[in-house]
Amino acid sequence: MKTGFANIVSGQGSGQANKSQPTTSAVSPISAAEAQAIVAAQNIQYREEQGEPAGNKTSLAGGGIVLKQYAGAQGIDIIKLTPKPGNKVNITVQNGSLRDGQAGETAPISQNITVDR
Repeated sequence: MKTGFANIVSGQGSGQANKSQPTTSAVSPISAAEAQAIVAAQNIQYREEQGEPAGNKTSLAGGGIVLKQYAGAQGIDIIKLTPKPGNKVNITVQNGSLRDGQAGETAPISQNITVDR
């Protein structure tokens, strides 16, 4: 104990290793099957069908995924899922890539929520 006190006074610490480590919250990637289950649980309509739009089920940096589906004359619905710490996922839904029939205009985000995985 005397040595430990002397070490503290001299600035060398107590001689014991500092066991506290910064915590990092790793997030696991979202698979296409998990994404579809999460979307269904939130009553967000998603239909997997033939002739899916380009970029459907595209993986994103950080473990996210994009689901796309045709929305008829309104273009393509885009559903983006992003994993978050604490076993959460953020979902943004953009209904119809076309607005008022004008090509190139972006539809507003119709939903942005964070839910449990």
